[in-house]
Amino acid sequence: MSGNIDPDVKKLVMWRIDTSMPNHFKLVMGDKGTFTKEELKNHVDKEDEIGLKIVEMEMNFIKALTTGEFSKALAESYE
Repeated sequence: MSGNIDPDVKKLVMWRIDTSMPNHFKLVMGDKGTFTKEELKNHVDKEDEIGLKIVEMEMNFIKALTTGEFSKALAESYE
């Protein structure tokens, strides 16, 4: 299974992985496994199932930031 990620979206996701994820950090994706920063970038580059999921998660996060959903949820957690 492979997708067709818009090149600008792919570039944005790669940038976010590079800038927001420490080198020693690993991301666990349920039953899909545990991935290093480089492994995540490789999956996004290959546009495979895991890469598409990473792109989806990043885009959902960016959407939550821009719509205010993230800030609202964060504020509610402190009430």
